[in-house]
Amino acid sequence: MTIRPARRTDTGVAELQHGSAPDLLDEVFGADVLAFLARDFRYGRGIYGFRQQLVVDVGGAVAASCTVYRGGRAGTLSAATALTVVRHYGAAAARVLRRSLAVGAAFSPPARDGLLLANLCTAESVRGQGIGTALVEHVVALARASGSGVVELDVSTANPRAQLLYERLGFEVAGERAHRLGGDRFRRMRRLV
Repeated sequence: MTIRPARRTDTGVAELQHGSAPDLLDEVFGADVLAFLARDFRYGRGIYGFRQQLVVDVGGAVAASCTVYRGGRAGTLSAATALTVVRHYGAAAARVLRRSLAVGAAFSPPARDGLLLANLCTAESVRGQGIGTALVEHVVALARASGSGVVELDVSTANPRAQLLYERLGFEVAGERAHRLGGDRFRRMRRLV
């Protein structure tokens, strides 16, 4: 098992990103969600871009991934993803961007100097083998090494297993929000490093 930055040529990352929150991503990006995520991944500059992804390589295949970026970059990354939305959806982009803004209200802005961890997902075939734990601990080590004071993440109230994992790894709930389209509530969790 090797944890490394994603490469533009990695395959399967869009499916893992989708697996991290399928209902939410389907609600925002619609039926074309996988093609959109793959496009933003290849573009590299947006939230789902390869430059913001860590992957776990097991035997030459991507078995897990997560998004990681410094909180101060959130606006720039969101703007780049919005550009991908416009390029991908064309005339329907305004509708997708409205849904994205409505859902975005559920997520507190990250601490400017902290690291945000998002979209963590492991392939079903390797779940329960400690890969998610290793990935989270790797992000915490990156935060510590870079001088970030905190790692933050959002977890759906519909995913209690994930919340238990994060609590076991030292994260604490710092707040809870809902988005304007209804559906799940999200808990912001933080771990000081």
